[in-house]
Amino acid sequence: MKRILITIAILAFAGVAVSAYALWQHYAPLGAAFCNLGETFSCDLVNKSAFSEVFGIPVAGIGIAGYLALFALTLGAIQFSPPHDGRGSKRGWGTQHSILGVLFTASLIGFAFSAYLTYIELFVIGAVCVLCVASQAIILAITALTGMAWKRIPFPSTLTCPHCGATQQAEIPTGKCVPFYRCDACGKIVQAKTSCCVFCDYGDRKCPVGH
Repeated sequence: MKRILITIAILAFAGVAVSAYALWQHYAPLGAAFCNLGETFSCDLVNKSAFSEVFGIPVAGIGIAGYLALFALTLGAIQFSPPHDGRGSKRGWGTQHSILGVLFTASLIGFAFSAYLTYIELFVIGAVCVLCVASQAIILAITALTGMAWKRIPFPSTLTCPHCGATQQAEIPTGKCVPFYRCDACGKIVQAKTSCCVFCDYGDRKCPVGH
């Protein structure tokens, strides 16, 4: 999970860099950018067209703001990553889940906007901006990875030991059941009473496999 989030952060930072160069190219003299490779692949034709601004704001500037927001959200999700032993506060898990939800929604909006710009490039302007293609690839990767991370978010549950009554938090694994666990307080092995798992019997949150 954390590696995925770090990858998303790196991609968002790369998006800021690409958008920053595109913003410079938007105001630079004609032919100044490296990505003017002809009539088909021309940053000038796309990035200096009437479609390069939204209400007077350069699309590249919107890209910078968007990628910075994605970068900040990803850092927040990393901050609330649960420890490797599967424990941690429910508040931390819940906060990370909420941040990833916002991050995924924002990346979907960015991807939809990018798809619209791609349509404009191909069917209205008739030229392709290399910088735009790079940004489109970045936002597509961020959207896919964010969806993957959101799907893998851990689900915490508080287990109550039937022997001593002590509680402890544990992460519900996805795709399998846990038939027993060791109580940290009394050291006894707690077996599941049903055919499912200890989370269904002793947890305040049931496992998604059995329910």
